[in-house]
Amino acid sequence: MKKYIIVFGMMFFSYSLHAQFINELISFESPDSLLRIDNTLPGNIWQIGTPQKVFFDSAYSVPNAIVTDLVHPYPPLNFSAFILKVSDSNAVYYMRESINFLHKFDTDSLHDGGYIEVSYDGGTTWTNIANDPYIHFYYNPDQMTNPVIANGNAAYTGRSVSNYGQSDGWRWDGIYWCYEPQIPSPVYLRFVFSSDTVQTNKEGWMLDDIDVISDICEGINEQADPALISLSPNPASDKIMISRKNINSEGDIMIYNGFGKICFLVDHFGGDIIDVSSFPSGIYILQYSDSHSYTLKKFIVIR
Repeated sequence: MKKYIIVFGMMFFSYSLHAQFINELISFESPDSLLRIDNTLPGNIWQIGTPQKVFFDSAYSVPNAIVTDLVHPYPPLNFSAFILKVSDSNAVYYMRESINFLHKFDTDSLHDGGYIEVSYDGGTTWTNIANDPYIHFYYNPDQMTNPVIANGNAAYTGRSVSNYGQSDGWRWDGIYWCYEPQIPSPVYLRFVFSSDTVQTNKEGWMLDDIDVISDICEGINEQADPALISLSPNPASDKIMISRKNINSEGDIMIYNGFGKICFLVDHFGGDIIDVSSFPSGIYILQYSDSHSYTLKKFIVIR
């Protein structure tokens, strides 16, 4: 486990009050203060350890992962959750959150599944990230759809298929958003697994290597607009093209990789091509903002 917490001082005093920012990889090899299994839920089946199932035969980074029971299939009528703190700040400016994780799931399709909720009030209220106005998340990003399970929530459901160079059913997924805290309090994500009344003897949900990055969403004080720009091709090898909703507009662009490192930064960008030929293969986030709105776009570079 690597952990870095950076406290910004007087240079950001006009924007914040005692803000803390987090950069941490949770690999489940040792206890982590950011994550807790919600033991207030009766029958919570999330466990941390070495998976011993057929599809869930090993962790991504051996030996440990977090699994809906390390050995047994998930039971019917189950509601289990673990909670991840992604920001511990009373900031009054826009914050950027980046959560990357690897996972597998094996459930009764469109009946049982796993989903993620966000809370901006310290865990008092929760919203599925598919419905959060800042996040614009799809559980099936290839089709830009959100499958719905028996309890009415959009969710990961069915059996996972590998993506972005992964194998053996492992998927890489990420959640990226900027928001302005209305009430200064910690921000949490809740990873929920839910099953209906039918026993299917399926394995559930397993996650590993959860990467949490929290910092300033610099210069953004507008409204989220996912249609502000589009990117192509995606995946890309040498360049990406930007198409704008407002054709003649200029915007500020920042590109950062999966570890939160800034790879490209230009203010008042008016072009339509960005050279990514020097970028290593991987997953990147492009943050674009104009005078009215902003968006975050994920793209892949492959060689």
